[in-house]
Amino acid sequence: MSSYKKIMSTELHPRQIDWALLLLRGGMGLMMMLQGFPKFKGALAGDSAWFPSVFGLGAPLTLVLAAFAEFILPFLLVLGWYTRFALFLMLVETSIAAFMIYGGEPLTQRENTIFYLIAYAALILTGPGKYSLDGFNKWNR
Repeated sequence: MSSYKKIMSTELHPRQIDWALLLLRGGMGLMMMLQGFPKFKGALAGDSAWFPSVFGLGAPLTLVLAAFAEFILPFLLVLGWYTRFALFLMLVETSIAAFMIYGGEPLTQRENTIFYLIAYAALILTGPGKYSLDGFNKWNR
């Protein structure tokens, strides 16, 4: 097979899919952890004056929940451990951010948040792949 045909081929080897899922999980998880770190730091310091209250929960509790969803759960995503559970909670939190917190903003101001939603939904559908703690049992077969 020529190099051109290899590059342009639409056939995928299962290993390629697993590596792509690892890259996507790791990249999305690390990027969300970077975004969630200030919230995590603020939650630990008890500094919630800058954070909005959602559903009447109050700013301190809302900040703790957001910090959990944007810093702790992405760590699970990177490891591929309880992946779909973590992604579901992250999807809920990111939906609240995209459509309630930033709901009145133009789409260009919310595009990063919507990008996260799309990636989370895709990962929920595909699962974590073989190279994950969830897929560890598959390694032992």
